[in-house]
Amino acid sequence: MAARFLYAEWLRQRNDSQESLAALPSRIRSFMKDVQEADVCHGKALLQGIPKSATVHNGSKVEQEFRTSAALMSSA
Repeated sequence: MAARFLYAEWLRQRNDSQESLAALPSRIRSFMKDVQEADVCHGKALLQGIPKSATVHNGSKVEQEFRTSAALMSSA
């Protein structure tokens, strides 16, 4: 019984992930539209929470780290 429950849970999570991936392009387009239509201050505020850090190394190398979706959701 436990194995059946775990398998059903795994299937549910997999389906949720596939639905999230399918919706991602439209969510990105919607976000880009919101940022482009916003005034400068509001657009900057929308974008400010995405990068976690950026490090510029000698030789023009830029290392970027982005926040995870869980961190973005909790800060909203």
